Amino acid sequence: MRFAVSVIGLGLGLLVANPGSGLAATGSVGVQGTASDLFDYAADDFDGGPGINFFGTYRLNETFDARFDAGARFLEGNETLNRAFFAAPDLGARRGELTGNARVLPFTLDLVYRGEKWSQGRFWLPYVAVGLGFYDMEIEYIGADQATLDELQDEAEEFDMHPENYPEVVAGEARTQHVYEFGWNAKLGVNLYRTSGMFVNLESGVHGIQTDERWQPMWDVAIGIGALLPVD
Repeated sequence: MRFAVSVIGLGLGLLVANPGSGLAATGSVGVQGTASDLFDYAADDFDGGPGINFFGTYRLNETFDARFDAGARFLEGNETLNRAFFAAPDLGARRGELTGNARVLPFTLDLVYRGEKWSQGRFWLPYVAVGLGFYDMEIEYIGADQATLDELQDEAEEFDMHPENYPEVVAGEARTQHVYEFGWNAKLGVNLYRTSGMFVNLESGVHGIQTDERWQPMWDVAIGIGALLPVD
């Protein structure tokens, strides 16, 4: 994170010393504040939360950029009880555990299409981006109370689910689960440029995180600031 802040500071400093001309730049750097949430099957397990995101783009040609993002999202757990031996999506929960808070670190690499034919050289520039991602997730779980665990045990034995083959859950015991998965993402946004070469960024995005059981989607909305990098 300190490295990303240093890169953004260097870009801003170069622009102060040598402002870019219009939109003709080698790329850009920026930082965003985000709001994110998991939806679909995990919607009841987590509430949305804040985050931060750093990005950098490199101009490939008159139409396309390459973009790299790294950030963090912090989601609030709803203490939802997992009653299944195989949860879908598979985020590491064990039968009899309650969902706690989650931290997601997304790292994405995208191809960006700049909509310059729509902005026609004006101060605003829309764009769309699609690409691949790697997701480092850290999720807190806590064992349910003993009465609930006993109920689940009786249910498993009644339906011959062989609970002895699965990890034991201890009442009230906290546990941290690490999940590392690949996926994809798509973004839609607009940059609002200043004559100095700085810009305000408005963006929404969606991620698809591949788990063993199903794709787990996550959405983002973001507002940020950035700066064009000087022309070569």
